[in-house]
Amino acid sequence: MQDLIIENKNLKETIFSLTQSNALLAETNSKLVLEKEQLRFHETEFSLIKAGIQNIKEDTGIIKDIVAFMKTIFTKAKIKNPSEKKKTSKDERVSNLQMKIINSKKLF
Repeated sequence: MQDLIIENKNLKETIFSLTQSNALLAETNSKLVLEKEQLRFHETEFSLIKAGIQNIKEDTGIIKDIVAFMKTIFTKAKIKNPSEKKKTSKDERVSNLQMKIINSKKLF
């Protein structure tokens, strides 16, 4: 009888310990579920940022193509009318070059 009482007490302690462990596991599981949801959210954010960077790269490529096209047009326009080109002094050429540099910096 004494043995049964001791074993019953041990079983109650074991059940109590298992109940505490189960509660800790449930709490840990809840935290892991929250962290998993946060990771999904960050993964979505990362995907959006990645797509945005890709769009910027594509836009930059388009802008470069437009600039190259405009340069081609301006170059061809200058070549078509070489007779209209007047002779300029060295100071005027330097001044014109400086203005072109300033204007190109404004574009970018």
